[in-house]
Amino acid sequence: RLDGMSYEGDGAAEVMTVTPFREAERLYRLCKDKKKKKSHKDDFSQVFDFHDLSNNTASNASLIEPLDLSGHKAFTLKRKPGFIILPGFLDVEEQLRLALTSARDFPLAPHHTNFGQTDVPLWQHFMEGRDQKTKISFQKLQWVTLGSHYNWTTRRY
Repeated sequence: RLDGMSYEGDGAAEVMTVTPFREAERLYRLCKDKKKKKSHKDDFSQVFDFHDLSNNTASNASLIEPLDLSGHKAFTLKRKPGFIILPGFLDVEEQLRLALTSARDFPLAPHHTNFGQTDVPLWQHFMEGRDQKTKISFQKLQWVTLGSHYNWTTRRY
């Protein structure tokens, strides 16, 4: 797990470790000033734009290296070996199909999520506007583990 946290069913206490992934997630998550009820203005100066390279800051542009993968436009980042970005590799319909499958099917058992396993069809309840607790659970869904889950406490799959 990238975020360093255990979850329900691990048999371990929740561990709050700040990782680079968790730090970046918090940076770009929408947050609201509770007193003023205004959203803060996000700073996207550290975000890379691989569709239009001229939109990148000079610092970001210096880290981007173009690649040619059998005629497909691709990029890598200096100091991140093996990390390859393939902008436009999937057409819009395929992206939508994958997004829908990820939201609708993957959070169901036997897969694990950031709040354990569930047979409750969160996506369906969210779309139908059913009970508020299920809607909030879907909105808080952050990750899903597909396949065998590794239990870090018992060191078993």
